[in-house]
Amino acid sequence: MIEVNQTLIEFITASFEDGSARKISEKQTENPTIKRICFDSREVQDGDVYVVLPSVAGNERQYIDKALDQGCALLVTQKAFENTVAPMIVVNDVMDWAGQFLKKHHQNKTDALNVIGITGTNGKSSISFYLAQLLNELKQSDQTCACLLYTS
Repeated sequence: MIEVNQTLIEFITASFEDGSARKISEKQTENPTIKRICFDSREVQDGDVYVVLPSVAGNERQYIDKALDQGCALLVTQKAFENTVAPMIVVNDVMDWAGQFLKKHHQNKTDALNVIGITGTNGKSSISFYLAQLLNELKQSDQTCACLLYTS
């Protein structure tokens, strides 16, 4: 979840000025303060925006109902859902919108990152630790992360 503290109109204006919204429902006439952005329906509290992430199992409606019961003020989704009491913004790709929102919210901090990827069958861990030592000697800050993904 991300702290926001903007009115609904301020949030919509700032978050969708790029034209990423396909449809904006007009369910609500008030202009409540949006407190937080939540990506997990279990974390939603009164006045929060709930970003409806796609579900492989198709459980989005169940998560929306939970978020609405907990006081959700706005839904951001890539699929329109009927019979919701909160206003809804429909975007083409909710994952893309969320990434752009997070990038903007964090003032494009990722643009300043230098990332080195090490690939191959053998020796990745060794190379990453040698590289970390080299960067340390050159007075460059480094963070070493080892991520493994196995697919069949």
